[in-house]
Amino acid sequence: MHIPDGFINNQVSISFIAVSAAVVLHALKQAKNSLFEKVKICSPQLVTDIGVLNYRHVFTKIRLRLGAKNKWQQMVLVACVIFTGQMIDFVIPNIGTVHLIGGFLAALVLGPWLGVAVMSAVLGIQAVFLADGGIIALGANIFNMGIVTSVGGYYLYKLIKNLFKKKYITIILVSWASVVVAAIFYSFEAAISNVVPLSIVLPAMVSTHAIGGLLEAVITILALKYLFDECEI
Repeated sequence: MHIPDGFINNQVSISFIAVSAAVVLHALKQAKNSLFEKVKICSPQLVTDIGVLNYRHVFTKIRLRLGAKNKWQQMVLVACVIFTGQMIDFVIPNIGTVHLIGGFLAALVLGPWLGVAVMSAVLGIQAVFLADGGIIALGANIFNMGIVTSVGGYYLYKLIKNLFKKKYITIILVSWASVVVAAIFYSFEAAISNVVPLSIVLPAMVSTHAIGGLLEAVITILALKYLFDECEI
């Protein structure tokens, strides 16, 4: 699913850099608001030999919100799970290989915007230090594997969660759908870049990641059950 540099043309790459940058900046702003708060602090009055000086200096201090430390720990754990999971390729005989994406898992545990922030960090580290995905193509990779799966998956879950009595059924469906939709975007990006016709790449990507989506669902359920006690939804 990681797009290397040169696979999609520069116009498509730049377009997705712009879109992803705007979304990531919004995600970071939301993350800042959820993790930090501004508090006004008044300096104490100064007592001297000639009396009390009534002048007070008021300044603003930024501090972690209550419970934000636990959220930071969750972010680190989610990032480690996703980073490790994306390094492991699962072979589907006669079809290809797939790996964990993890965007919807991040959104389940952290919420959509912290999920985007974590996914962007993971994908950025992979691109810069491991050459797993291109630098110029990073915008497209963040859009496909970070924004579509985290934000799209989160709000799809919110939309359909009341259709099923057991939430794990909804989680399985959305985990699967998030991977398939990401594969569809990948296919259109390749086709628009004239890399391969849509009639070829779309069936190949969807069929492969329809199976990969089942793997994603299993890993997501296991991670929620054994690694994460708290979820945003």
